[in-house]
Amino acid sequence: MKRIVLFLLLLSPVTNAYAQAVPKNEVAEFTFERGLELYRQQEYNLAYQRFSRVISDFPLNQKTTAAMLMGARALFSQGMFRESVELVNQLLSKYPDSRYVSDANRLKSMASGQNNNPQQPQVFNLGIALPLKASDTYVRALFNGIRIAVEDYNSSRPRIPVKMVFRDSGGELDPAQIAMTSLIRDGKVGAVIGPLFSQEALSAAEVADRSQVVMVAPVATESRVSDGKRHVFQASSTFTMRGQLMARYAVSDLGYKNVGVAYESNSQNEQTVQSFTAEVRRLGGTVVFSKALTAASEWARFGRSIPTSQLSQAQAIYMPINGRDAARNIESALTSLDQVRATNVVLGNSDWHDLSNADLASRYRAAYTSDFWVSPTDPRVQEFARKYQSVTGQMPDELGLSYAGYDLTNFLITQMRNIPEGSSLQQQIRTAVPFDGLGRRYDFRNGNQNQAVFYLRYRNGLITLDR
Repeated sequence: MKRIVLFLLLLSPVTNAYAQAVPKNEVAEFTFERGLELYRQQEYNLAYQRFSRVISDFPLNQKTTAAMLMGARALFSQGMFRESVELVNQLLSKYPDSRYVSDANRLKSMASGQNNNPQQPQVFNLGIALPLKASDTYVRALFNGIRIAVEDYNSSRPRIPVKMVFRDSGGELDPAQIAMTSLIRDGKVGAVIGPLFSQEALSAAEVADRSQVVMVAPVATESRVSDGKRHVFQASSTFTMRGQLMARYAVSDLGYKNVGVAYESNSQNEQTVQSFTAEVRRLGGTVVFSKALTAASEWARFGRSIPTSQLSQAQAIYMPINGRDAARNIESALTSLDQVRATNVVLGNSDWHDLSNADLASRYRAAYTSDFWVSPTDPRVQEFARKYQSVTGQMPDELGLSYAGYDLTNFLITQMRNIPEGSSLQQQIRTAVPFDGLGRRYDFRNGNQNQAVFYLRYRNGLITLDR
């Protein structure tokens, strides 16, 4: 929004006398406004065409010099630095008294610097591979987060601007692979965000890794997406990683050496529990019991199904509960522990967030991990929500995909800017310090799969960030 305000300040008439001296042309005004709209949407080539029309198709009017400056900016944003300088020079030569002279000189300085340094890339092409479904609210949320992050960055007039290159990853004939191939071959991208889910990410990952182009899957959770690859990363923690991280938190941070485990039997939970159990034992802890439930209805009887001696020995119980009825099953599990007057601490997964019976969860000092968490009092979060609503007419989605798009894009841009000479983006990602965004964290120092999550606890009926 700062950039939009800047446009409005920059392009308003300087005085009433100027407005009277230079005629107003309604068609030129409309054409210019359309160009501004396209520029804000990062359609720089189309925007330049509109600004060029204002310059060449109409006699001198109140938008002529503004169109020259914005046309030069549109050229700059496309990496056409020589052409940008030429248009700025025309503005300075024809209209030396224009109010835009100082802005034009700054743009000329930046464009000249880029033009004289051919060793540096002129623009960083960021590929976006998402399914083009107008009805998919969450896809739009992720894309809008990416878009706002790119706009924020480009509004600072960076040495290397970022250009979004979009391809539809939905359709037929292995669309995700086709989209990735097109981004790499035709879009000349330096990195790709997407595809969205594990199955399409699996096929696209092969293309990206073979082409040595960084691909970051934003929400894919199957470890196969990035296993054995150099250039493919997963921004959401995998099921295996979630178990390992909770084990480290329980044993190393909370000091619980004796733990129990209870879970519903399915492939997702089995991966999580297997990695949790292995990590607890690696850290010197003991798994007192491991209870696999065959049906969700068994949670209501869970407390009585564990021998009293084992229940007493376990300092904490890890219960990854997920699915459509997760909240109800969690409450059943806690109630069953209450019925036998258990005193264990309970450990959960992201489905434990925002439970209706927070007091009951607080009684068991419930702790859980989550890929997403925002502080409603953080001014940066409030500013993003305001900006998101201004751009989309809606508030950010509850699942946090808008924040995922925004934070992941900022993470990639930060790493792009910090690549040492002789290194590469994938190497920079692997060595980057942990990154804290508005609602997501990223840390790839120990592999392709993100190891940074939020650790949250229920206390006195409230959710608090533990670390």
